[in-house]
Amino acid sequence: MSHATNKAALFTSKSDTFLTPPHILDVVCKLGSIDFDPCPHPTAEATKRARFKDAYPPQDGLTAQWSKYQKSGGVTFVNPPYGRKLSAWADKMASETANTIVCLVPARVETRWWHTLSRHTVAWCAIRGRLKFYDVNGVETPHSAPFPSAVCLLHRSELLFKFQQSFQKLGIVYVQPFETPTASTTV
Repeated sequence: MSHATNKAALFTSKSDTFLTPPHILDVVCKLGSIDFDPCPHPTAEATKRARFKDAYPPQDGLTAQWSKYQKSGGVTFVNPPYGRKLSAWADKMASETANTIVCLVPARVETRWWHTLSRHTVAWCAIRGRLKFYDVNGVETPHSAPFPSAVCLLHRSELLFKFQQSFQKLGIVYVQPFETPTASTTV
C-alpha cells in the first residue's frame, strides 16, 4: 500500500480498519493480559498478543459470546471497525458484562453509540494528540488520524486505580461518577 493510499484511507470511508499502535497495547497489558480480540486481523498486534488466538469466532465478533474467551485477570481488547457498524459494536461491548473490556474508539462524545458505551464505562482516557494507526500490512501510517481517540474501561470498577495509573501518561483520564443512593424520606 502506498503512503497516499494510507492517508486516503484515514480521510475517507474506503477502510474502517485502523490497527492499534503497539504502545497503546503495552499500556492495556498493564491492566491484564489480552485474552481475546473480537475484531481479529492477521497483522494486528492485538490479535498476535491474545491468549485465545486459535479460538476466534469466524470473522464476526458481534455474534460471538465473548465470556468464553476470557480468563481470570485478563481483558478483552476491542478496536472495532470505525465505520457504520460502530454503533453495533458499542451495543455489544455494553452487553458483554461478564468480561473486562478495554476498547480503543474514536472520541466522538456527541454520538449515540458513545452514550451507549459511556453508560458502562468506568473510566476513559482522552489520548493526547492524534494516533498514528497501523495499516493492514502492519506498518505504521505516515499520517495521524483525523479524529481524536479514547481508550475506555468497561464493567470493572476494581481496575479503576490501575487504569488511571497506566493511562495517565497517554492523556487525561476521566472517571465516570458512581451513582449514590438517595436518602429516602418517611412521611
